[in-house]
Amino acid sequence: MTADSLNAMKHLINNTQARFVVGAQSTLWRKLQAASLQEVKQLLLNRLRARVYLSGPTRDDTIAFLWKRCGLEIKAEAATEIARTAAKYGNYAFLRRLGAALLESKKDIAESTALELTKTLAAQLA
Repeated sequence: MTADSLNAMKHLINNTQARFVVGAQSTLWRKLQAASLQEVKQLLLNRLRARVYLSGPTRDDTIAFLWKRCGLEIKAEAATEIARTAAKYGNYAFLRRLGAALLESKKDIAESTALELTKTLAAQLA
């Protein structure tokens, strides 16, 4: 989104009865704020009704995701480590990559493999 897009959105908000939901990744939102600070301020301060922050996968989300995607049962400690890494490197997109890597791995799908692949993927994304 650019300043022009934000101005168009403000115009629609001001001139229609419609409700708008704008979603953004935190990194992209920060870039938008840096590039179009005045427009973002007008949108947030004058027209915003609520702001909802979504977090990345929790330990339990990670356990459920890897079970459903790969049939992998992991312990809470390992799931916590994977969830922390996922939060730094793309949240659920990271879990999808991990699941795909586990399924493509020629090794047995095991907790140790998941932790090893987590480190490998994090290094690739860093």
